[in-house]
Amino acid sequence: MTLGKILKGYREKSGLTLVVVAEKIGVDKQTIWRWENNKRIPSIIQIGLLSDLYHVPANERGVFLNPPQPSTPNEEAVTEGERANEVGKAVA
Repeated sequence: MTLGKILKGYREKSGLTLVVVAEKIGVDKQTIWRWENNKRIPSIIQIGLLSDLYHVPANERGVFLNPPQPSTPNEEAVTEGERANEVGKAVA
């Protein structure tokens, strides 16, 4: 699960809209959208504000700093060997 999905899950669980969250922590709604869609990462201060706003218990706040990694490799990930093979094909 990505940080964005975690943030969106907490926001939805709290019953808050992008606009309300943005107003409460002093950013625009596009910023919240970018965080939830993994386009940007909130600062540690912003993570603290979100944690407070979403009433995340202290023992669960670590998930924002170290989100769980997917159990399967990212389909877009390319190993060095695969990259070398593609470069070799392009040159040949």
